[in-house]
Amino acid sequence: DNRLLKKINRPCREISFDKNISGLKKLLNDFSGDIWLEIMILEGINDDLDSAYMFKNTIEDLGEGIKKIHLNTAVRPSGESYIRLPKPERLKETKGILGKKAHVIGKVSYKKYNRELVKIEKEIIELLKRRPVGMKDIASSLGLNLNEVIKIINKLLGVGEIKYSINENMKYYFKPKE
Repeated sequence: DNRLLKKINRPCREISFDKNISGLKKLLNDFSGDIWLEIMILEGINDDLDSAYMFKNTIEDLGEGIKKIHLNTAVRPSGESYIRLPKPERLKETKGILGKKAHVIGKVSYKKYNRELVKIEKEIIELLKRRPVGMKDIASSLGLNLNEVIKIINKLLGVGEIKYSINENMKYYFKPKE
């Protein structure tokens, strides 16, 4: 539904759940190849049975054109503190409800997920201890996606771990001396 789309994907205002579904229906009608559907499952947001049945009903409304359904999780670290990996048993339940076309992709490794997020945060903090750095330079020097860096920087700012200064209309982030 539109509420879940906005919470999980945070699309621009012009994009809605109904527009996505009508676009997918048009694609299914116009395209003769295989179409795979991916559903992002997040703990406490859409990993409940009601959501699973809502997915099932929506997929059934789309018809037979969907060849595979991938149940995905937030494998990469998120800068949002409310993003949590679903329990493996919840993914299994959702897979069972959606039927044989559904597959859980990626491993749900909580330790690895948390280790990776902590590692990236530490790398950013170490970089910012040396000198103030702009957002794009953080991303390029650490080989990270700019959107991931934005999320992590906002999280670190929110908890007071880092600060920023503005010089010639550019924000430069730094780790204050302790």
